[in-house]
Amino acid sequence: SKNNFDRTQEKFKLGQVTSIEFRQAQLNLLNAELSRNQAKYQAKIAELNLLLLSGELLNVQF
Repeated sequence: SKNNFDRTQEKFKLGQVTSIEFRQAQLNLLNAELSRNQAKYQAKIAELNLLLLSGELLNVQF
């Protein structure tokens, strides 16, 4: 997504895409980053739940 945004940004600077297309590229990048962060959060929650269920949560050092 970052590569797509970078290409669209370059095209916008050159006048090859509209401001609406550029804004859509920004939104696409933000949504991709949000999805990635949500997935990382869910993975961490799953890891903590596994440690909790196995009784190892209290033995983990952060």
